[in-house]
Formats: sequence, structure tokens, C-alpha cells
Amino acid sequence: MVSLTGCSMFQTGFQNLCVARKQFSLHADLKATDEHHRRLAQQLATQHSEMSGQPCTTQPDYRIGFEDGIVDYLTYGGDQRPPLLPPRRYWNLQYRDAKGQTAGQQWLAGCAHGREYAEQLGLRSMETVASSATMPASPADVYLPDPVDSLPATPVPYFPESEPVPTTGPPPTDMPAPLPVPAPDSVLNLPSPPAEFIDLSDQTAGLVPPLIQGTP
Repeated sequence: MVSLTGCSMFQTGFQNLCVARKQFSLHADLKATDEHHRRLAQQLATQHSEMSGQPCTTQPDYRIGFEDGIVDYLTYGGDQRPPLLPPRRYWNLQYRDAKGQTAGQQWLAGCAHGREYAEQLGLRSMETVASSATMPASPADVYLPDPVDSLPATPVPYFPESEPVPTTGPPPTDMPAPLPVPAPDSVLNLPSPPAEFIDLSDQTAGLVPPLIQGTP
């Protein structure tokens, strides 16, 4: 029994530490996904600049925010709203002036624009793992009731009809009356009780048997 338990623990550990990590590595996948989203964001930023005629390269912080917004939306989803604060590089002392405030606002505006642009293209659905929760219902899973025209004209009974109870007709008139049943002798010929048991005015406790005394 101990050997079987040890083998089971070894198989589980080998499955979790070796086989599962070889099939899917979280850290390696996060790195590859971020690189893929970054390349895609750069391509979309260039494409948007060429189509709109307003190149983002004139405002570097806006371009960076645009690409960061696309990467963040493709990775985590969400809505079009940018984060509350810009990245940490905009928190330093050199950004705490009018020029730094403008740079941070440009990044936030570009991030919101990038998230909106990625959402309009519908790219988020292609960056997630397939799930049964997003599958359309198959025809076998959809209940379609029969149309009213195909229903029978007369209602179908819920229970089958039972057979009628056979009748024998009225009893004959010349049938003799039933004979009276005589009472048994043990009930009719009971012996009379003694006089001292009948006279209940006597309150002597020894004369009244327990069976005749009233229940309190």
C-alpha cells in the first residue's frame, strides 16, 4: 500500500513539474505573447497613421501610449478607458512641470485611442484560448416546440381510459331477510356483583376494589 501511494505521488509530481510545464510554460508564454502583441501594436500604429493621415511620430508620447494601449487591451481586455495614471517613468521629478504634464496627458490620450482602435478591429477574441463558454449553441441543444397547426385537434388524455365497472343489476325482491345474530351466553348471563360493591356511598377504602374506583 505504501509503494502504491509513493508511485502515485511520484507520477503526480512528474506530471506537474515536467509534463505540464513542457506542454505550457506560463513565463515563456507571457514573454512570447508580449513580444507578439508589441510587434502587432507597432504595425497597427503605422497602419493607422497611414490611413488617417495624422502620423503619431510627431508626438512620441502619444505614439508610445497608442502602442501600449493596444498591447494592454490584447493582453488583458477590458474597455476603452485608459489607466488612472501613466507609467512610472512619468512619475519622476523631471515630469513635474508643464512639459511633463503634457507628455503624461499625451500618453493617456494615445493609450485610450489605441485601446479603442484595437477593440474596433475585434482582435481580442483571437488572442484568447478557446472555451466552451463562447461556443454557439448547437441545434441539438436548442428546444423548438412544435407549431400549433401540427397539434392534434382533440386533446390527448394524460392517463389511459379505465375499463367500466361491471353491473349486476338490482337485488331480487324475494330475497329473505338476514337472520338475527344471537348474543353469546357469556355476555347475557353475567353474575350480579355483591351488594357491597354496588353501594358506592360507603367510602371505606377496603371495600371498593381498585378496578371500580374512579380514575382521579
